[in-house]
Amino acid sequence: MFDGFFVRKVRRAFEQMGVSLQLVVVPWRRALHMVEAGDAQGYFPAYRGAQRDAEGQVFVQLDDDGWNWFLLRESPLDPLADSFKKSAKVAGIRGGAMQKWLQDNGYNMSKCPAAVGELVEMLVVGRFDAILDSRHTVQDILRRRGLEKKVRVVQMKTSPWGCIFQRNLFTGIRTS
Repeated sequence: MFDGFFVRKVRRAFEQMGVSLQLVVVPWRRALHMVEAGDAQGYFPAYRGAQRDAEGQVFVQLDDDGWNWFLLRESPLDPLADSFKKSAKVAGIRGGAMQKWLQDNGYNMSKCPAAVGELVEMLVVGRFDAILDSRHTVQDILRRRGLEKKVRVVQMKTSPWGCIFQRNLFTGIRTS
């Protein structure tokens, strides 16, 4: 059974509601397409956006986390410095919002893996200088693998994280 910070939060929430849940763990981009095609009822983690609201999707907040840079503890780089964008080799989850943001904003991108665990391992072995991801997700992986002392975190921005569901899943339920 797949385990992770957000998986545990989602399972716990559905258990508390007394609703049975079938989780299928797939790469983030595939989950998005499965929901769009009607093959799944939701995906996570995600953040709220105008496009999702316009498409009639429901955002259910799980955590107030944000976008965070992770670097090796001994790295002299400062992700908030102007020079970082061009000098540091960075990565995010392939197909995710952070990878798109890094590309759109001209960062020196490395080849991005599809899973956070791979992203963390690649950072630790020096494949890139920094990764951009959710603090809770990465810190959970670092803690489980005994790597928390090797990495430092720099917050870039706060942003609530949650689940995106198709609105018809909540027919008759208030979702404000």
